[in-house]
Amino acid sequence: MPPFLQWTLLALEHLVINEQRIGALLESASGQKPNEQQVAGYLAPLRVPGTAQSLGRMVATAKEEDLAGFPDLPLPILAIWGEQDSWVPLSALKALQALRPDMTAQVVKGAGHCPMETHPQEVAEVVTAWLKAH
Repeated sequence: MPPFLQWTLLALEHLVINEQRIGALLESASGQKPNEQQVAGYLAPLRVPGTAQSLGRMVATAKEEDLAGFPDLPLPILAIWGEQDSWVPLSALKALQALRPDMTAQVVKGAGHCPMETHPQEVAEVVTAWLKAH
């Protein structure tokens, strides 16, 4: 691993992973200010040695997923999207629906990027109904 990348990952682990930054990240994802327990719950596993570096490597090597095979997947698909998702906009859901018109899509009103955390009852009901239908 090049020295600059090693230094960057080390800085990520020791300087970036803190309560304030995790709180801001959670607020951005959910559209709601997290409480202390939520921040602590996300922060604890990130403080396991090597975890932050692994996440940094994942982000550094991430790329847009090739959707060429998506229309041909031989299985039913359920997509649950937050109406207020600022990370992955509704336009991405529309693009997936264009590729798979048979896909079931549910937009959760008032939810951000993580509707399963901010609206668990609604998401559970959607998933349960979808599973019963399939």
